[in-house]
Amino acid sequence: MFYHRYVREGAYVPWAKRFGEACEVPDFHTADKRYLTEIVDSLGSRLKPVKALALSGIGVVVFGAALILMIRRRQKLISTSKS
Repeated sequence: MFYHRYVREGAYVPWAKRFGEACEVPDFHTADKRYLTEIVDSLGSRLKPVKALALSGIGVVVFGAALILMIRRRQKLISTSKS
């Protein structure tokens, strides 16, 4: 886009006469937050294709942990009732 404009209008363009003279004051506090949100958003978009698989894996792990805890608890109850 900029290249085509450069080829069409040449090196000098009328809008460049006062370029950089009327800039807003930078808001570094907001820019710092934006940096973090951009990282989180890009990570989320990269993980989106495997989101269902990851959630399924987490579900299996949680279910397995709960099952192991239930089995241990039952075995503990059986061994204490025999005593």
